[in-house]
Amino acid sequence: MQRKVEVEQKKAEETETISAEREAFSQEALVKAWNDYTQFTKEKPVLQQTIQQCKPVLGTDCRVMLAVYNSSQEEIMLDEKIRLVNYLRKALHNGSIELEIRICEANENAKTFTNKELFIKMLEHNTSLSKLTKELGLELS
Repeated sequence: MQRKVEVEQKKAEETETISAEREAFSQEALVKAWNDYTQFTKEKPVLQQTIQQCKPVLGTDCRVMLAVYNSSQEEIMLDEKIRLVNYLRKALHNGSIELEIRICEANENAKTFTNKELFIKMLEHNTSLSKLTKELGLELS
């Protein structure tokens, strides 16, 4: 009997709650509530890391956009979506918050470097590369 009650309570917690509150909130308030949610994810380190790495962006009509880096992160966030949205709705006093998750394109966060730019970056970390280049008579194109 006790187990049945626990299962029903868990189902009730995991269903989306939509309240009548419609308080406006800012991007900063969203990010703060997002970061605060990590206190509930300590037993799920992969989820916690995903929440810390991927920051939400406030769209129109209380839509929260989240770009994740791969399908594993997308799956983790989809599993947590209802609990996370419920938390955000309570924390931000807005029952119409919706979360949209997508995998970001590889080019969104990647910057390509020319050989010369890459070499200059490497020189910042190891100045002896300059000496080695001169000794070996190497040139950058």
